[in-house]
Amino acid sequence: RPFRGAKVFVNVYDLNEVNTYTYEFGVGAFHSGVEIMGTEYTFGGHENSSSGIFTHNAKQAPGARFRCSIDMGETDKSSSDIRAEIGVLGEHFKGNSYHLVFKNCNHFSNELCLRLTGKPIPSWINR
Repeated sequence: RPFRGAKVFVNVYDLNEVNTYTYEFGVGAFHSGVEIMGTEYTFGGHENSSSGIFTHNAKQAPGARFRCSIDMGETDKSSSDIRAEIGVLGEHFKGNSYHLVFKNCNHFSNELCLRLTGKPIPSWINR
């Protein structure tokens, strides 16, 4: 399927129930992924040195509660360009390089959005 001109969304999830009460105060623990053409790309840790990037159905991240979807604009990349970008990111976002603070799903979402749309994700997602 061609992706050129496709909408790009960052989907944000609550990682715990406390977010229900703390979100309004600018505090929370969030997971994110980047959706394009109904597929969501995200990053998670594992013990191997292979890519930690994986896909799942949009707005259905395992172990997290969907909060919102943010329109990041359109991409001018083709489907092969996007696959290449994800391949390059997979070299940087290896499963065994995951770190809760310094290299997490939100860092990945930010980097992929920058590459696809030129826009960073909103800063409140990764505080």
